[in-house]
Amino acid sequence: MKDLTLISNKTPLRICTVTPCQDRPILVENLLKTLDTVRSEDSLKEWIDFIIVDSTPENSEAAAHIRACCEAVGAVYLQGPQSVRAKRNMGALRAREMGADVVLFIDSDCQAQPGLFREHQVAYQTAQAPFTGRPVGAVIGITRFVGDESMAYRAAAQTPFLDSFCFAENMPEVPWAPCTNFSVLLEVFEQIGGFSENWNYRLGGDDTELGRRLNNAGYAILSRPQAVVFHDKSTWNRWSAIIERAWRWGRMDINVRSNEPVENRQWIAPQPLPIAVLIVPVALLWGVVPFLTVVASIFVLTPLITGFLRTQKSTVPIDYIGAEFLLLVFQLGSLYESFKVGRPWLSYVEVVSHPMQIGTSWDTRRRSAWVTVLMFFVWIVLLFISFRT
Repeated sequence: MKDLTLISNKTPLRICTVTPCQDRPILVENLLKTLDTVRSEDSLKEWIDFIIVDSTPENSEAAAHIRACCEAVGAVYLQGPQSVRAKRNMGALRAREMGADVVLFIDSDCQAQPGLFREHQVAYQTAQAPFTGRPVGAVIGITRFVGDESMAYRAAAQTPFLDSFCFAENMPEVPWAPCTNFSVLLEVFEQIGGFSENWNYRLGGDDTELGRRLNNAGYAILSRPQAVVFHDKSTWNRWSAIIERAWRWGRMDINVRSNEPVENRQWIAPQPLPIAVLIVPVALLWGVVPFLTVVASIFVLTPLITGFLRTQKSTVPIDYIGAEFLLLVFQLGSLYESFKVGRPWLSYVEVVSHPMQIGTSWDTRRRSAWVTVLMFFVWIVLLFISFRT
């Protein structure tokens, strides 16, 4: 672990934003305009640079539009690979070549809000994080979702998928951070090896895994709730897109678990889907009806029961049921990937590598355990009825 005292005493730090993109020219244009405005308002123009790493087909109108937007605000435009992880590594490397101290990752569907750069600057003046006493290696701000929302977005909002965007509101430091408003000292980023590029999907799980490696290396990701970006809900409004993300994140979560030291993994409360997987071989031996009963209990009863257990008066019940369906897709992705890599036991553990995680998932664990018991009970009852008839 490096001594970061000199960096914490340096002011201002040179910050370079890095944004991976593919198409989305209007969103990129809006992002760059807000970044440029905030940079000017904070009187930090000479200390802030922007990099766009784009994989849009080079001769397309969208790529030309993005290049023109970069030229308008003096941003560096790089033609990059498909992999989002490789794009971020490429951007961080160019930032280092440009003399940056800090790389600030922000996505193309975000918009910077006043004080963003100033707040990240101030955060690095804290030599040690107040909770763990670790040196500050990275900073997370708040990401607020704005715009019209669909039923798909409302369902996603009831899952843990969006929790990390507001980590900075609830924890003084965090186990990991999404790359929508996340900065890291380049010295630390290089020390831990940047983003892993050898995973199957071109994106997903990389921010989780990087944050855990950063904490495991002895650094803190400090929360700075005053640093805010807005995130457009439009990219979360389609069921097809969210289902694909849930599946992909489930698969990538197995990569995160496998990369984590064994001592940071722990067995979790019984989950409906993994438990059902253990029942399926028995059900198949008993016949088609028992097997179909298990399938029905997993894909129909589990979302309904779990949604009912956590329904609140302020939320439409169908949104909770949709949320549980998305979580089921996530678990399916995890199971599939764990069997694909030949390590099925990874579906029965979770990573707990930071003290701020202890106790935060207790309600979810307890609910999952009860749903598993109820699902098993319902399966036995349905099986009994089918045999009687």
